[in-house]
Amino acid sequence: MQQLWEQLPECFTVLRRRLERDQEGTEGTRQFIAVLLLLKDHPPERLSRAVERALELGIEHPEAIRNLLLCPPEQPPSPLDLSGRAHLAAYGVPQPSLAGYAALAAPGGDA
Repeated sequence: MQQLWEQLPECFTVLRRRLERDQEGTEGTRQFIAVLLLLKDHPPERLSRAVERALELGIEHPEAIRNLLLCPPEQPPSPLDLSGRAHLAAYGVPQPSLAGYAALAAPGGDA
């Protein structure tokens, strides 16, 4: 066990501390072990990235970390390239009226 612990990145130590601090009794230790058990099915590098991301998001639950492992990495969309489509410049889209939303947001608002 000591060898495994020495090979884990610092994010696992942070996760363990947070889980043990925020959970009653031994529940934090159990949750940390559940995270370590994810190593059976996932490479250490991927689990480390998922743990780091979970710590950034403040979601230190084993199921949340498992979901981060199963979801593809977040990728921002690439900008839409409209070069060579000058004919689209002639189209305009008017701003929508937000009056209906303002009425809903008003006290007692029901549009």
